[in-house]
Amino acid sequence: MQRDKKRIDFMDICFSLCMSLITVINLNAVEDHFFLTGYVLVKDMLVFAVFFSLFFASTMALKYIGSKYDPKPLEKAAKKKMVLPAVLMWCAHLPYLLILAPGVLNYDTINQIRDVFDGVSPVPFGFVEGQETVNVFMNAHHPVVIAFLFAAFIKLGVLLGDPGKGLFIYCLIQSLVACFVFSGILTDIENNTKDSGKLFVVKAVRLFFTFSPFVPYYTICMLKNTIHSLLFLILLYGYYRYLEAGEISSVKGNVFMIVTSLLMCFSQNTGAYVVVLSSLLHLIFRKKNRKIFLINTCLCIVVWFIIVPKVIYPAANIYPGGKQEMLGTCFQQTARLVRDREDELTDEEKQIIGKILDYEKIKSDYAFDATDPVKATFNIHATNEDMTAYYKFWIRKGFQHPIIYLRAILPICGNFFAPVSSIQVFDKIPTSEGILENVKQVNPAKLWMGLNDWYYGLRDMPGISILFQVVLYSFWIPAYLLYYNVIKRGYKKSGERKPVNGILVPIFIFILMLVVSPVNYSRYALPLIFSSPVCLCMLMPEKNK
Repeated sequence: MQRDKKRIDFMDICFSLCMSLITVINLNAVEDHFFLTGYVLVKDMLVFAVFFSLFFASTMALKYIGSKYDPKPLEKAAKKKMVLPAVLMWCAHLPYLLILAPGVLNYDTINQIRDVFDGVSPVPFGFVEGQETVNVFMNAHHPVVIAFLFAAFIKLGVLLGDPGKGLFIYCLIQSLVACFVFSGILTDIENNTKDSGKLFVVKAVRLFFTFSPFVPYYTICMLKNTIHSLLFLILLYGYYRYLEAGEISSVKGNVFMIVTSLLMCFSQNTGAYVVVLSSLLHLIFRKKNRKIFLINTCLCIVVWFIIVPKVIYPAANIYPGGKQEMLGTCFQQTARLVRDREDELTDEEKQIIGKILDYEKIKSDYAFDATDPVKATFNIHATNEDMTAYYKFWIRKGFQHPIIYLRAILPICGNFFAPVSSIQVFDKIPTSEGILENVKQVNPAKLWMGLNDWYYGLRDMPGISILFQVVLYSFWIPAYLLYYNVIKRGYKKSGERKPVNGILVPIFIFILMLVVSPVNYSRYALPLIFSSPVCLCMLMPEKNK
């Protein structure tokens, strides 16, 4: 028995070492664009030691709590209804909307709405010198369906005499729907819980969604990421119900997952990749009823990658988002290569790059913290032969200069894997032109700016600030759940594998999406900010005696 205990402790040490290494590398990448340009060995060794101590202490604390965890089983599960808890949660969120009325949004939302009403594309294709302007009805750089949804509410406001009224109605409805999603899922878990320990976690997470200020800031925001994040949480809940029930499917359950999966695709352009990759992995590793994952995979591929771009977009004169969105990380790596190793490039290689990107601009406009300046120089008229030559060049140089490729992406994605970035919120209506030009906060600036000052003061408060760190939700909680529920359980070979752990698949697929994030914004991690606390409830082990 003592031997097994030592072996488990060794696993905890390895886990803590890995977590500390990931943290230090990403901390350094964000601060110094990866340590090769000013690496301070002593400093980073001290930082590594501090984080190793913290991670190892947390594993010991969790082990101790687990050894003492012996709650009384509940004689019968709770039978709470969903409506009252959801309304109470909404009442806690409502003051944010009333103070920030008519709501908040960001420039992406403004561009989406202007694209529908004014014909102003959110990304002005053709602005690179020498390229002709593309004349289209709409631009699919941002999800078209969401753009029409936002525009419909603004049009409703126009009919009521003020576009701001439409914004207020939308934010009011979205905040109410969000509370029903959060509370509804938690109520369902609570009603099927027979363990007092798990019940305590569910109640704690409910308090989190009720009183964490960044939650209502996003639910009262007209933002595509909010819709996508709620759909991601709903999809995760569908996976949970399917896997927790022993992979027994029903017609209603199948329809629920298929519809949610398709909505994920239409709510954000990367949603299809999350759905397809998650479904494919479940299709491969699940042993029982896999029909739902096969349907999800085939339907999303056919609809999103064939029907939408080949049929709907051409028929509606909608310009696709462009290859530069999918290849932004590759272009960033190429630009970093030009910046750091231009003297090693041949004339032929420079020509290959020049046919895809503006060679001179990617040197002068390169930014460490965003791929947008590089993506903006993409040649929309690049041929398939040009792209094929570029792909071969990119792969070849990746093998030759892997550190440069890492140095290109870690300063951006490192913010999601180290405690350096607090959760950002949208706290006002930006200045704009067109239909939203006169839409502003209706309350005195002192009131809504005071709320924002309170938020940022609370966010930076020692101790409590850990709850505002993006990494807690985008990586730390999922990593610990993977370690304790899958890796450690599999290594110990104790107990049967739980199918419900399969909900971690879409979680980590989304984490991989953060690695190729175009910029460090909390909204890109919002699906994990919403989902990680709920995963604690879903994967909390029960002891039924």
